[in-house]
Parts: sequence; structure tokens; C-alpha cells
Amino acid sequence: MGELVSKLARTKSGKVISEEQYIQYVLARIQQKTINDDECWRYTGKKVGKGYGCITYKDVTIRLNRFIAYAFHGMDLESELQANHTQDCKFKDCWRPTHLYVGTQKENVKDQIETGNFHFGSDNLNKPSKYTVHMREQEAAKEVK
Repeated sequence: MGELVSKLARTKSGKVISEEQYIQYVLARIQQKTINDDECWRYTGKKVGKGYGCITYKDVTIRLNRFIAYAFHGMDLESELQANHTQDCKFKDCWRPTHLYVGTQKENVKDQIETGNFHFGSDNLNKPSKYTVHMREQEAAKEVK
């Protein structure tokens, strides 16, 4: 991705524009494929992985949340850091800037464990993780007392 930042910004018609203008151009395209549900901004365009939005930025396909972290939080696109969703956000396809932060994989996993969204092992992908079941049982036991 080293060439990503240095490439000239061009619209689909080939017009050369400033980086800031290009960011606004890309954001306008993203907005056309977005459903706002008061809290989250849900991207309805192309998805990768397990439901994360992706876009083409300067002829390179990147995850949407990474582009948003670059545009709104100043994240270096070539950084090893990642764009993580906050614990309040429920959707992988959400791109609302206040629902994203620049962080590490360790922080992301910690957030997932704390919210009960982390899956321990591939056999748990379609059911709640053992940790989630355990935490729910503990919460239920507290409510009974």
C-alpha cells in the first residue's frame, strides 16, 4: 500500500484534484450507499471478510473503516494500527466516525471479549462463545440473588 498516499487523486472521469477534494469525493460516493439508523451509518456497498465494508481508494481496495479512520482520525493508511469499532457499535458495516478509533489488535480483542463478541475457536462462529455463555450465566445468577 506504499503507493497509496503518493498517487495522484483522480475522479472516475480522470480529473486530477487535491487530496482533500478526493476524500470528499469518496465520502459522497460512500454516502450514496449508506443507511442511517439514527445511531450507526450502515454501508450497503461491497463487503469483505465477515461483513466489513470495502471501497476502492486510488485504485486500491481497502476496508471502509480504515479509510474513515484516515479521513477523520488522521490514521496513516500504511500504519500497522487498525480502525477498531467502539464497544457501543453493533455493526461491522458501520462507518460513523465516532464509532471508530485507531487502535491495536490487542485493544480490539479486549473490546470484543468485554462485549461478549469474541469467538474462541472456529467451532464457535455460529453460536455464542463459551465466554459469552459464561458471562450471561453469571449475570443471570446475579439477578436471581
